[in-house]
Amino acid sequence: PMLTAAEVALLIVASARAPRAPLASPLHAAPVSATAANSSAAAVGRGRTASRTVARGALRTGAPRATLARMTDALRPSLVSGADFERIVRESIPLSDAFPWTVASVSFGRCVLHMDFDARHTRAGGTVSGPALMTLADTAMYLVTLSVVGPEPLAVTSDLSIRFLRRPAPARVLAEARVLRAGRRLVVCEVALYSEGVEEPIAHVTGAYALPTKP
Repeated sequence: PMLTAAEVALLIVASARAPRAPLASPLHAAPVSATAANSSAAAVGRGRTASRTVARGALRTGAPRATLARMTDALRPSLVSGADFERIVRESIPLSDAFPWTVASVSFGRCVLHMDFDARHTRAGGTVSGPALMTLADTAMYLVTLSVVGPEPLAVTSDLSIRFLRRPAPARVLAEARVLRAGRRLVVCEVALYSEGVEEPIAHVTGAYALPTKP
């Protein structure tokens, strides 16, 4: 049956007054307490801080990056041979004959020297003396410097700092040297000294060699 105009008007008014169900929208989501919101924000902050700390620790303790410069230097030959270096030292520093050292290996920016055990270089307790160790370290710095600048007899020690780490055994001493930075006037070096057959170093040395001014 057809509705009268009055009945249609009543239906419209009733539907307008009826309660409506909330819409499924983020605007109508259940309220979150301030405590829960603060806890969530703190957890996110702690996570970000931990990630930054781990990243910084990895940078400090991680292995050096294998840059193209390092890989290229590893393949470059030394600018002075071991034989030429020994000749330069023996001819220009007569005192070097008192130290039984030999060149084990040399490449661009790196070298290894050996010094045989000699009773003349011992001190109380039968261990290798500090002056003997410093002489070996200085000789290794000299060689590693010439490996990057060529045979330059007038290169001289600018500074040398040594830290003795443990008592050296009465045995052959190995010196492993490398260049940290090579400039036009100064070559900065690092040397680690080892007793033969012992994994831990007996001394750590840093220093630099000054180069003569070119005309």
